Amino acid sequence: MQTLLRIFHRALPNLSTLRVRYALRLLLLVLCLPLSSAWAFISSPPGSSFDLAGGTVDMMGTDLVVEGVLVLGPGGRITGIRNLIIAPGGQLDISGGDIELSQQYTNQGEVINDGGGHITRVDGGPGNPIVGPPGPIVITPPAATSVTPVPGLAGGPLLALSFILGLWACLRQRSTRNGQPAQTV
Repeated sequence: MQTLLRIFHRALPNLSTLRVRYALRLLLLVLCLPLSSAWAFISSPPGSSFDLAGGTVDMMGTDLVVEGVLVLGPGGRITGIRNLIIAPGGQLDISGGDIELSQQYTNQGEVINDGGGHITRVDGGPGNPIVGPPGPIVITPPAATSVTPVPGLAGGPLLALSFILGLWACLRQRSTRNGQPAQTV
């Protein structure tokens, strides 16, 4: 923290130590907020192959996007999915496995079910409410429309944007002296 204070004092000598400390705290808050939702989904990228081998995964209310190959295996189970998206070129093998989701099922790839596999819509609780009728979902062939992923910011641009916002907030902060607003730097 002391090193950051020195850096800020050299860059902005007109700011008081208290203002710099508030600016640094604001900057840390701004940097930490996006981290809480950094993984809004889990994706199997194109060309990848995942075999759950009968294991269990709890997605905890995030989306599952299948662009590569995902095999559940007999007894395999994936729960807590918000939206299940099988992208064009994606392949999901649910033979003998179970998938539980709470909202939307979109198939633009291939779903293999050689027997015993189920996709079921269930209520995921307050953070992952059910959308649509509960119960088994009919496995449909690929849809005609394409899925466009929501763009996001990677680490570098997100860090730069957070730093700029924190610096801007610091510079916009006004203090009062003798009842008169101080000039902004």
